Amino acid sequence: MTTATYAQLGLQGVTGLSYIDLENASDNAVRAAPGKHIALRPTLLDRLATTGPDLITGFAQVAQRLNALLNDGNRAEFAKTLVQLGRTADEVTRMMAALEPGARALPGLLQQSAGAVRHVDAVVGHADVAMGHADDALQAADRSLHQIDALVADGRILTQELMARAAVIDRLGPAAVQVQATARDLDLALVGATTPRTRPLVDDLAATSHAVERAAGDLGAEPQSLLFGRTPLPPGPGESGFDARLKAGR
Repeated sequence: MTTATYAQLGLQGVTGLSYIDLENASDNAVRAAPGKHIALRPTLLDRLATTGPDLITGFAQVAQRLNALLNDGNRAEFAKTLVQLGRTADEVTRMMAALEPGARALPGLLQQSAGAVRHVDAVVGHADVAMGHADDALQAADRSLHQIDALVADGRILTQELMARAAVIDRLGPAAVQVQATARDLDLALVGATTPRTRPLVDDLAATSHAVERAAGDLGAEPQSLLFGRTPLPPGPGESGFDARLKAGR
């Protein structure tokens, strides 16, 4: 015997003689010590004999509730419900028959959807590439704008310099006229208006004054020649371009 051994009273055959049946509640129990008390457990018949009246009372209550549930009115409602369930089953059958062609076409639709998804992925990839090109174009446009800003700044500086030089040229015009008048007065003072020029120093001064007068006249007529040089004279006979000038009627 083990510590998990218990006893039950059993009946022997049709004689009704009782005997003691020993059972183990666990296979892992250890060996019991000598003189250990063995518990007596009730058998199935004992439990039925004890709980039999309660079971009979419960069965009677269930029977009464079933009788109340299955009265004439409820049975009529149950019949209507069964009819509705039959109609619903027919509707479901017709619906399934109507959905069967769509279910058969569903694999093809799924394949088309997969193709559409791949196409959308390709379009998204192209859109990403286009966005990258657009970013590059925007960066190039930004660099161009910076270069344009630098050119505008340089143009402003050049315009200011040209305006300053033009102002200097405008001031040189009256100065050239004044120099021309001074040279004429100097010529008249040195050689006179009608006196012959026989003295070498006077002749040199007169030639110098005429040269200054011509330079002042040229400067007054073309002040820009101080910056860009004199305008070249038209070609004469034998020079390059003379024939073209004759053909143009000059």
